[in-house]
Amino acid sequence: MTLNELLQSLNLSESEARTYEVLLDFGSLSVTELARRAQIKRTLVYHTTQKLVELGLIREFEKNKKKHYRVASPRAIERISARQALEAREVSETLKDILPEILEKYIARTERPLFTVYTGIEGLKQTYKDMLTEADEILIFASSSARADKEVDALVKEQIAKQEERGIHVRAIVKKYETSGDTRDDIVTQSKTEIRLIPSKEFDSKTQIFIWKDSVALNTVGKEMITTTIRNPEIADTMRMIFNALWKRADVPATKNPDET
Repeated sequence: MTLNELLQSLNLSESEARTYEVLLDFGSLSVTELARRAQIKRTLVYHTTQKLVELGLIREFEKNKKKHYRVASPRAIERISARQALEAREVSETLKDILPEILEKYIARTERPLFTVYTGIEGLKQTYKDMLTEADEILIFASSSARADKEVDALVKEQIAKQEERGIHVRAIVKKYETSGDTRDDIVTQSKTEIRLIPSKEFDSKTQIFIWKDSVALNTVGKEMITTTIRNPEIADTMRMIFNALWKRADVPATKNPDET
């Protein structure tokens, strides 16, 4: 990278960068000399030198009753670079805070679905993290096989606890176990979680489906775990409609939540 390119990367214009280079090469110059050597119009010299003086890159002084300019310490370039790096970090931190809101507005106003496909358990972890950040209610079509995996089971238990802690309301449709009771105790005993049951002959999904806000996530545990997230309000509303239709005809489990009478 040349000096001119470096200066332009610090948000200097091409003429400002050239003015700095000329002063560095030739020392102190008057406005007339600077315009000639930098090959820029005299009127433009006044604007470029003013900007460079404000940045601390050059100094203005009077000689023979005329304005002259010379380069200040090149450390000024280092200070500008450090300041812009700090500003970039601050922008990055601010972006992290407001990006979910921006993304939500974008999703709400676009008809084209956003698809994300993950493989492995990290995809489920990311989906859980998204739900904790974004959701006030989560609808779940539970999978009959998801929790057979010990690592997945531990992750689910951790997620249930976090959802409860954050006050996220959860409604889950679960396969009814005909021989061993209604459902799992670690789900039913959560005050923010409602469970309804569908007989296994009608509902035995190998895929978990999560619905929240304008998002739907499908998680399948097979030879390789695959999690697909679709962010689109119309798809989410359609899945929510299907969920609510099944919810109305599903059975309430015999074991009630502890805050129910």
